[in-house]
Amino acid sequence: IGGLSGSGKSSLAAAIAHALGPAPGARVLSSDRIRKRLCGVPAESKLPEGAYRPDLSEQVYAEQAARAEHLARDGCAVIADAVFEREDCRERIEQCAARAMVPFGGFWLEAQPAQLFTRVSRRTNDPSDANERIVRTQLDRQRDVKRWTHIDAGGPAEETAAFVLRFLDG
Repeated sequence: IGGLSGSGKSSLAAAIAHALGPAPGARVLSSDRIRKRLCGVPAESKLPEGAYRPDLSEQVYAEQAARAEHLARDGCAVIADAVFEREDCRERIEQCAARAMVPFGGFWLEAQPAQLFTRVSRRTNDPSDANERIVRTQLDRQRDVKRWTHIDAGGPAEETAAFVLRFLDG
């Protein structure tokens, strides 16, 4: 699940995980939580901007993909939750599914900028460090996301989850 900060990725992952794969459901691999673990802090701790330098971000995405592939090979359903704004990051997570010989479905969540700003400003005790400035930066460099299913995530989280589950049921 990818999308700009505030698009509802983590909410969607939490809402659908129970319905995917064998019980107890899919494992959610959150880039925010992986980054916090790599930095040695609790998930709800705020990190300085230096924790988002390219080399650490590369390490976060590489670990997420490696863990996803390992879990998929073991028969677990996996939800990778990250911004995935770069093509190479999306390609990496797709390839780990291919190597594990499991189906892949990429979902790109979209919401209006004002909604993204509101959502990130309302977060408390959340693993994400995104704020309005970060969302503006993401909006400025947003690229066209191909091959992933674009989902309107502007409504209530429950509606987005219901739509995605119907989509997955075929």
